[in-house]
Amino acid sequence: MPKTAVEDMVKAIAKRAPAAITMTNRIEGRPRTRDFNRSLQAEVRDALWMLTRQWQTGEFDGDDAGSPFYSKLCVETAKLTKYQARDNSPMEFPIENPLESIVERMPLVLEQAGHLMSLDIRLLMGRYWLKLLRAVPGYDATFRKKYPIRRVVDEPDIQPHPEIVQAIDSFEGRSMDGGSLYLYLKADVAHRPYDHLEVSEIDKPAIDVLAKKFLRWIERLLLQPLSNSESAWDQSRLEYRFRCAHPTRTGERVLKIGEYSQGHLDWYNFNIDDEQDRLDVDVNVADAFTRKTTTVIAGPAQFAGMPKTRWWEFEDGQTNFGDISASTTDLAKLLFIEFGLLYANDWFVVPVTLPCGSVTNVRGLVVTNVFGERFWIGAAGRGKDDDWNRWSMFTVAHDKPRDRHDVPRPADIGLLLPPVLPQSQESAPIEEVLMFRDETANMAWAIEKIVPMVDGVSKSGSEAAAEFQDWKAHQANTDSASPVPKGVFTKFQLMSSVPDNWHPFIPVRISDDNREIQLQRGKLTANAELRHHPRTSLLREGLETNQPFFLHEEEISRAGVRLTKTYQRARWENGRVVMWIGIRKHVGRGEGSSGLMFDQIENVRQSE
Repeated sequence: MPKTAVEDMVKAIAKRAPAAITMTNRIEGRPRTRDFNRSLQAEVRDALWMLTRQWQTGEFDGDDAGSPFYSKLCVETAKLTKYQARDNSPMEFPIENPLESIVERMPLVLEQAGHLMSLDIRLLMGRYWLKLLRAVPGYDATFRKKYPIRRVVDEPDIQPHPEIVQAIDSFEGRSMDGGSLYLYLKADVAHRPYDHLEVSEIDKPAIDVLAKKFLRWIERLLLQPLSNSESAWDQSRLEYRFRCAHPTRTGERVLKIGEYSQGHLDWYNFNIDDEQDRLDVDVNVADAFTRKTTTVIAGPAQFAGMPKTRWWEFEDGQTNFGDISASTTDLAKLLFIEFGLLYANDWFVVPVTLPCGSVTNVRGLVVTNVFGERFWIGAAGRGKDDDWNRWSMFTVAHDKPRDRHDVPRPADIGLLLPPVLPQSQESAPIEEVLMFRDETANMAWAIEKIVPMVDGVSKSGSEAAAEFQDWKAHQANTDSASPVPKGVFTKFQLMSSVPDNWHPFIPVRISDDNREIQLQRGKLTANAELRHHPRTSLLREGLETNQPFFLHEEEISRAGVRLTKTYQRARWENGRVVMWIGIRKHVGRGEGSSGLMFDQIENVRQSE
């Protein structure tokens, strides 16, 4: 065996002799038992062990910083006082309803398109009017005769669908069309329900009272814009646009939302309008701007799964910090982890009750600790608005960035608390439209996937289109094709066709612009006599008044757009149930192809 012992260690190190130890072995513990339950129980042996454990966990380390005892807070609150839908006339802010219902509400009936009101709603209105009319007996048959449920002969929305024809026939002559009475009363304030009817003069005042009650009931049943000027839906942009305003110390500030279509509003949707400093409408703002000073006791900030600071306390396990995966670029996630693990017990909350639909600014905060020391606490986001290292959260940003030549703007540190809903109930889509680009045909298409029917039950757009084309072909006797002459084997087709629920949007130039284009709703000329107009209100913009429908080209991206129209229902803070019709915009399914072709030569089959 080689000699491994070193006789003179000093000489060996000076000569840098090879190491005497030529083998390595891992040093590890060799427990004499396989049961570790007792050692993991952290049993208390004596007081010295307890003190040592407290020293290990750092419970003896501390400073002379005192905890907050009470806080004195001064806040200024300004209520939202004005509202403007799109670029229409501003109005007083409707605080009695949630903001989503005010912004999203769509009319039940389009202008000059009363037939779009479904049969179930007409019957509902008719039953309620007859119920009210019990207070003035003797006129039930009169109103049933004046406003009957009837089927229009050769109506393209009714005749192609047998189930609708049967539904209307079952109510014809037996029920009242309350929708026709509603449209008549809404058309002119001078209209009375007994116009052109034989009604006693004594009963007319009572019927007038019932008519007002009838209209109020419909407005409570379904929240609608009183006119098109109150609708915030911008059809050319496929989104909602509106403004709000509130008073300030020096005047007024306007908050703007230019793109909203996701169905839920909050503070992050709002921006400060840098182009408009006020809304021109007279509103009483005497009690809209208030200042309040309160003294409260600060409480520690807590959250679920918060780490405990003492050794003998255990967390509830609702937050698993060990399962958080963060890279070097996840700054927000890393800050959250640092807050939760290191500074969780260093934060305190000063509770303040704020009114819904307001903007609040903290004008002063004085904190007194347990040693009697008083500290003035400033806002973390104060300073200049364009300061790159300014910390900000829950603040409203400006609509446009500041030019480098402009005067720096002070940071806005107000807290916006809009009157929005935490959640709402949503029905199945009553309308659905899928828009996508067709690069082969150099146009865009809008496909009606779900269309509303006259009886109030929505149907697949392709199924409704097939039923209409079969009915129209039968009416025009186009199903009997003329025989092909002998010796003819090909034919020329100018343009192919697409399903009836496909509607084209053709690129056209914007007036006074040689380069920018927009999309305009068009109509295929091939088999024009067999095609139906759009059934959904999402595509009927300007159709009743023979006006073109333009759509900005950038609104239909390569991903496409999917629009849905649904009933929304929620309960507001006063306990009242609010229901309205809203539109949602979703991401589409990408590009597609309609198969539309021009100038085609097709083979024909010889007739026998």
